[in-house]
Amino acid sequence: MLKTTKLRLCAVAVSAMAITALTVSAPAFADPAAGTFKSLSGVGSDTIQDVLNGLGSAIPAIGSYDAIDPSTGAAGGNIQTKSGGILFVRPNGSGQGVAALSDSIQGGSHLWNTKDISGQVDFARSSGGPSVTGTTLAYIPFAQDAVSYAVNQGSDFPRNIPLGSSADAATKLSLYNIYHCIKTTYTDGDGNDITINPLIPQSGSGTRSFWLGKMGLTEATIAGTCVKDVNSAGVSVEGHNGNTLTNPGDIVPFSISQYISQGNHTAIASTYGVNLVERKGQVTLGSINGVAPIRVVSGKTVPNATFPVNRLVYNVVSAARAANTSDAINTTFVGSSSAVCSKTALIQAFGFSTIANCGVTTITGGYTQ
Repeated sequence: MLKTTKLRLCAVAVSAMAITALTVSAPAFADPAAGTFKSLSGVGSDTIQDVLNGLGSAIPAIGSYDAIDPSTGAAGGNIQTKSGGILFVRPNGSGQGVAALSDSIQGGSHLWNTKDISGQVDFARSSGGPSVTGTTLAYIPFAQDAVSYAVNQGSDFPRNIPLGSSADAATKLSLYNIYHCIKTTYTDGDGNDITINPLIPQSGSGTRSFWLGKMGLTEATIAGTCVKDVNSAGVSVEGHNGNTLTNPGDIVPFSISQYISQGNHTAIASTYGVNLVERKGQVTLGSINGVAPIRVVSGKTVPNATFPVNRLVYNVVSAARAANTSDAINTTFVGSSSAVCSKTALIQAFGFSTIANCGVTTITGGYTQ
């Protein structure tokens, strides 16, 4: 069985490399076209970058810049978000997005990667709520995501794992034990012990923070442990990119909405004009506590409403601007009848669930660094 597993994983790795090559070379209609600028520029989370691109195609005010460079598929590089504005380093992930927004609002000595980006960022995409208490930023929810774990499709990694807790026996295969480095192997179909490699996305990722919280962990407690944000080849694990899972023991948190939307990339391109790059590779999502992450309704793959691990996703803005009814921030994001909250069919097409409290401004936080 081990030999068979290796053969399957070899095929998966080759397929993953082919997908990666396509990812780099394919045009991606994500960032606003070069030389064009929208009235509201946003940065941050990779989880909700694609649905914001879709919203941007339907709402003229929204200009959303991907977490990684859509022309190269690599992190970093510079973006320009305003006509006549400066070039600055592309924020990658929720944490960096909110930090860049904070620097943009505060300006002056609050620099983003050594640059004053005053007025260059209007909103941040975030897959997590406030990390700093305060009232200067409004975290405006617009949809619900859910998070499961992804494993290599060619492996024998168990597909139904309980969330678990600190009460679990050391021998129990639970997500808690895996990410606390207590349970370090599983047995494949031939009785071979396979080393488990618990992975998390890159620093600054909202999914990273969310998953660590669900596991009862912090950045400090994972330092020096078996939990890594690079794979066995030393490649950084970007959020919701399954191409970095190349070993039979690899496991990583993965947005269910991203998994669905990447699988629907052809229909999304034709319907909404968004060239969403499929980067999930050859992975499959596992069940948690016996509940499957997705289900099929009338031929369409949708999130399972009873899945136990879910979260709100947000557009983060200046609270003062959100309260100003003449500001485009208000008309675009605030209230159930706002431009964003009115696009329920579009939000669902990208794999997210709509929410009753879309557009509320009661969730607030402080500036971050």
